[in-house]
Amino acid sequence: MVLKYLRYTLNYELYYISYPYILERYNDTNWISDTKDSKSTSRYVFTFGGVVVLWKSTKQSCITRSMMELDFIALDKVREEAKWILNFLEDIPC
Repeated sequence: MVLKYLRYTLNYELYYISYPYILERYNDTNWISDTKDSKSTSRYVFTFGGVVVLWKSTKQSCITRSMMELDFIALDKVREEAKWILNFLEDIPC
């Protein structure tokens, strides 16, 4: 079955678009998502060359009083992770 498919598709070609090797970050926060403990949730994803290399979703360890305060705390954590990833990528020979 596979050989028959391959025989009739010899003239077909696949093209892959390569993504540039850029580290991208996406993050999201949710203020007081759990009313029992009044803690917020933050999530982030890092992609490198279009491929997810790191993601995390976690409850904040402290209670924030505003969405802006939550965003600052989440961005600080993401900054630490980005610093670690960049240091890691610098150690890989290209």
